[in-house]
Amino acid sequence: MIPAYVQLPDQDVEPYILMKHDLRYIHKNDTMSIFSKNGEEIPFKSREFKVTTFGDLVFVRKVYYVSSDDLPPMVKGRIYIVSKMMANILAGIRTDFSYPGTHPMYDKAQFVDSHIEAIKRFRLPDQVVLDDEQK
Repeated sequence: MIPAYVQLPDQDVEPYILMKHDLRYIHKNDTMSIFSKNGEEIPFKSREFKVTTFGDLVFVRKVYYVSSDDLPPMVKGRIYIVSKMMANILAGIRTDFSYPGTHPMYDKAQFVDSHIEAIKRFRLPDQVVLDDEQK
């Protein structure tokens, strides 16, 4: 059975921000930290391919190209905070990427004038578990 969560230690986890901007994070006790940007976004290229057609239905696949030289090193206790798209692109390759939880209801992210003001949690890429694998 695959666990539905990943247990991270309460201490010794370093969020390392690889985004365009700093992040405001609201802790459980309602204090706020600002995680400063630590590096640049991971560069990638993408290309969309027409895979097949059935009548007038067209099926395409987008392929993302990321150089392994552009990936940060794996460091014990470090979680890289990247965009949701980048976290999902790299989910099958590495487990040390996360993204800010920005949903106002589920993640309790705070918005001001339709812009994210602060987040209350980070998300790991989603995973799928087939029902029959849990038995």
